[in-house]
Amino acid sequence: MEDMKIDRRAFGKLLAGVPALSALERSVFEKSAFPVSSAGESESRPWYETNSRWTGFNLHMPDWDPAIASRLNAKEIIRNVLKSNSNFFWLYAVDGAGNAYYPTKVGRMHPNLAGRDIVREVVDECKRNQIPFLLNYCLGWNRYAALSHAEWTMKDNHNETVTGEYGPVLGPYLCWNSGYLDYVKAMTTEMLDYDPDGLYFDMLFYGSRTVCYCQEHCQPLFRKKYGIEMPLTPTWDDAWRKFLEFRYDSLSHFAQEVTEHARKLRPRVSVAYNCRQKPVQHSQLSDYVTAEPLPALRGAWDPSRLTTFLRGLKPASRVLMSTSRGAHGYSDYTLRPEADLKWEVFTYLAHGARAFPADDALYDGSLQPQFYELMGRIFGEAKRKEPYFGQEHVREVGLYYSVKSRDWYGRGQGERYDNAFAGAHRALAELHIPVDALFDESVTLKQLQAYPIVYLPNVAILDKEEAQFLREYVKNGGQLLATHDTGLCDLDGKRREDFVLADVLGVRYKGQAEYTGHYYRLPEGFLSAGMWRDWDVFVSGTANLVESSGAEAVGELKIPFYDGPPFHRVNIGQHNSAWKTVAPAVFLNRYGQGQTAYVPFGPDTAYVGEYPLPEHRILLRNILRHLYPNPEVSVEAPLVVEAVITQDTEQSRYIVHLVSCQGGREMNGVTVPVRPNVMEEPLIYRARIQLQRTARQVTSLSDKTKITQHEKSIALQIEDIHEAVIISY
Repeated sequence: MEDMKIDRRAFGKLLAGVPALSALERSVFEKSAFPVSSAGESESRPWYETNSRWTGFNLHMPDWDPAIASRLNAKEIIRNVLKSNSNFFWLYAVDGAGNAYYPTKVGRMHPNLAGRDIVREVVDECKRNQIPFLLNYCLGWNRYAALSHAEWTMKDNHNETVTGEYGPVLGPYLCWNSGYLDYVKAMTTEMLDYDPDGLYFDMLFYGSRTVCYCQEHCQPLFRKKYGIEMPLTPTWDDAWRKFLEFRYDSLSHFAQEVTEHARKLRPRVSVAYNCRQKPVQHSQLSDYVTAEPLPALRGAWDPSRLTTFLRGLKPASRVLMSTSRGAHGYSDYTLRPEADLKWEVFTYLAHGARAFPADDALYDGSLQPQFYELMGRIFGEAKRKEPYFGQEHVREVGLYYSVKSRDWYGRGQGERYDNAFAGAHRALAELHIPVDALFDESVTLKQLQAYPIVYLPNVAILDKEEAQFLREYVKNGGQLLATHDTGLCDLDGKRREDFVLADVLGVRYKGQAEYTGHYYRLPEGFLSAGMWRDWDVFVSGTANLVESSGAEAVGELKIPFYDGPPFHRVNIGQHNSAWKTVAPAVFLNRYGQGQTAYVPFGPDTAYVGEYPLPEHRILLRNILRHLYPNPEVSVEAPLVVEAVITQDTEQSRYIVHLVSCQGGREMNGVTVPVRPNVMEEPLIYRARIQLQRTARQVTSLSDKTKITQHEKSIALQIEDIHEAVIISY
């Protein structure tokens, strides 16, 4: 195969235009990066707007045994797809081993297919049965390309090839600035010959703890763009900032080149990438955004958290959420109970997302029909309920996510920042408070003003523009909640002398209490509702010593005995009991027409840490209800029930989705694996919906649900995993 070189002029044009990305990101709420229709073509809704029930199966098939992939059968595949009530099929054309499932002239056809064009056979069956289809190419792993072209592989800071965690099967990783780009373009040309409805490019990323420092491509390009040598270890200075920018833009450039190539050949083909390492920037690369929640590893709130996250990235587009049939994740040949899969599928649908439960083909490529029978029942119910999904979400809390804080405050320790967002989401979901994600990459004052409350969970880094947006938001009547180190670090992640929003919060920074845990105590009143009186609540993590500069200071922040560090244990536990009061616990302030609340520790971070306590959630509830006491719609239900509140303004009605997950819904942050929770039966529970207006009519989709209505209050008894309550007003 001919050695292929990257078009450096195209890459240079991309990098030269990087400053314009800010304008693109700021306009993310106004338009999509790629138009759905080409000029002169009729405007129509694309397939990913109308098809919400996906299925497909993983194929990462090596060839060390002739039986592997030898029994792939198009008729069997589509027979099962039809059985599943799916209305879209997803097929690997090129897998992570680098094997193509069609006769390729560019790459390597899987030798065990004996020359059969599996893609053509499946495509013909899809067209015969009027099933839209998508062809998938695994980008990040292509073992054949990597082993054939060592110069295309990612290199570490010693210029040695990076194998990756799945090296023996899928690795090494491929460099996005190498000749691999032209290889992918050539294979894209071949895939488009099958006239697919869409192309999906998987794993456009830098792998876990993987950075490419290759001397062949990345270092020369970096030197040309910035005029300095590429840093080979984290320096946390301007050179490292340029390096992170270079990485993000390398992914963007690769995708933009492939998409432009595909659209020249098929203008209306949809294109999507599994890529969100800089969330807003990378979401613009795709016609719809996608993610793979892993409840088996990150707990049962992960599907809701990631769906909420993606809904905020590119609101004009749809969201695709994929999951596995197996209890422990992908390539797991177990089958989750129907109740368990149904809970996850309806979580996505309730949020207005597309659901994609993925199968795993057996070693020989054959399928197990039991999965498709199970999905037939789940998707059959979803099909009947389809008119009630996808309405506008009722807005209450805008939960802020900061890439700057992740990169420069977290500094490679993802949980240091990300756990605050995860814990805040979990608390809000368990409190049944509507939440959307907001992003530092794209935030505008108009966007903030769409939410009664903006919540900054340990958003340590706020630039001047963000701070001014937030200042104006509160001044004009907005409600702001901030926790822990919010606004306390500069753009390099170094601690400031004071908060960047000190005037808005009405506080002054004095120092840091450097214990690994602290306590807070609140006096009797609205902030302590639901907690023991005169009780010291433990909160893991550091805290700030803060004094009022106008805010009302409430409660006590206490350090544990003994006044260290160094820490001296009194008993055998990991922390001692509460001791001295060192500062107030909560600060409430009025600024302009709005209100703020500041908590100098991290109840959100602690809620997904080693010592999660109900009081962490209850404190957040009490603050939020102080800031916004009369929400448009409120829901009371068990903690394990998620409420997704939507509004259909054209028909003057609310649609309240209630999705239950019986059993432990633990969420151990973003890095700590947990055992999967496998649900086998639905929960029977009571719920209540409270309105600010009188309901004209209340109905539910299940005839088993018992409804008792009294003007603005609706009492429910529910026996299903998913219920939708339709409230006309």
